[in-house]
Amino acid sequence: MVFIGKSILNNSCIKLFFSLEEENINLLSKYTNITEKEKIDIKSLRKGESLMFIDKDHLLVKITCSDEEKEIV
Repeated sequence: MVFIGKSILNNSCIKLFFSLEEENINLLSKYTNITEKEKIDIKSLRKGESLMFIDKDHLLVKITCSDEEKEIV
């Protein structure tokens, strides 16, 4: 199963991670170049926040919806 996850991570140039538990952060760190600060950040992400990997860039992102999207929901 880990082999499949590693293949997915290696074949995607854009990765989006939401809040993870410690165990999953440790697995993630085996297959990515996540920093110690990012490990702390990803553990404390809230609803609508994520850590995005785009090639070599790592960004903390807050995702919000527009007023039109709120109306639709």
